[in-house]
Amino acid sequence: MANADFGWEQVVGNGDGSGNGFDDANNSYAYSMTIFSRYLYVGTGNSNGCEVWRSSHCTTWNQVIGGETGGVNGFRDSTNIRAYSMSVFGR
Repeated sequence: MANADFGWEQVVGNGDGSGNGFDDANNSYAYSMTIFSRYLYVGTGNSNGCEVWRSSHCTTWNQVIGGETGGVNGFRDSTNIRAYSMSVFGR
């Protein structure tokens, strides 16, 4: 769904195959974003521990922190419920 006034387009949920909240209803916010090595990274707020997702073209997303990666949400601590900020280290 594009917003003609601002040029924004929804790239997660409702038609892209991932569902709202990256298919996790507990992902309530996209708190942070950064670009690193051709990927857009998104950090979520999640009541079961934050998640981090990435995409190189915003049509396919891969979870890099959280349950689908074989780990635990929240950087292995489920009480870390928000990824408030991101920064590329050493640049």
